[in-house]
Amino acid sequence: MSKVGRNQPCPCGSGKKYKKCHGVDAKAIGLNEVAKIGPRWISQMVTQTLKEAQRVHKDSFVDADLLTKLNWLCKVEDHQQSDIEEVELEKQELGGAAEVEIDAANLEGAKEMTESGEIRDRSTLSILLRDVALPTTNRRDRRLFSQLKLSLSQSVFEPLEILEVLRGSGFKVKGCFSDRIFQINQPNDTNELEPMEWIYGRVIVFGRRCYLLEGWEKINFRGRKPLKAEVLAYLGEDHLSLRSLRNQASWLLESCRKYRLSDSQETSA
Repeated sequence: MSKVGRNQPCPCGSGKKYKKCHGVDAKAIGLNEVAKIGPRWISQMVTQTLKEAQRVHKDSFVDADLLTKLNWLCKVEDHQQSDIEEVELEKQELGGAAEVEIDAANLEGAKEMTESGEIRDRSTLSILLRDVALPTTNRRDRRLFSQLKLSLSQSVFEPLEILEVLRGSGFKVKGCFSDRIFQINQPNDTNELEPMEWIYGRVIVFGRRCYLLEGWEKINFRGRKPLKAEVLAYLGEDHLSLRSLRNQASWLLESCRKYRLSDSQETSA
């Protein structure tokens, strides 16, 4: 059988070029060939970022679960940046396509990137993430990866209240301390969530869409009110800021797990 050219029609009869159909393993597609950004792409790139961070910071990289690794990677010290200015998100309807086409030139945070796609020296980015680079010479790839790092660095780990769930489409969550509301189109997660539940995790905004990162966990119903009271007392309700949430993420994670563990033990007893 003769070899099929990359630009020739795919033998499967789909009508697409071979390079865009059966000619490339979906897992091996380069960023410059990705036309859509969605939850699967975000998950893939976060995992790749963590692997690269582990290679760069091999002497100090934490050996823990996904949430703890993300908190370590995204931590911003008090002297490194001021509070990030709140940006009001456009209202988005639940449902619709799970992926959206992205124009890299119009990405949020583009002003913090150079024309070549590199992150500017004085951008609001954690030092650990700044050291993580994606091996590529393509400008669009660099812009996409730089924006992902900016989005990770500007995100906040916190308990999230489930406000609304639309099965097979998406859900709406509210940050319990930041009071930000996110509409998330990730159909696969809707079967595990119910309104009024609390989860703890991290939401990032990328290309004006919101994504709940993998690794999120539930907080049991009876543990959520005491948890919030304790956190507010510890951080100070009058002085609660996004920076304090970022810098106390590890403590908050342990507090969430402590209440989940105590609830589980009480239930079993």
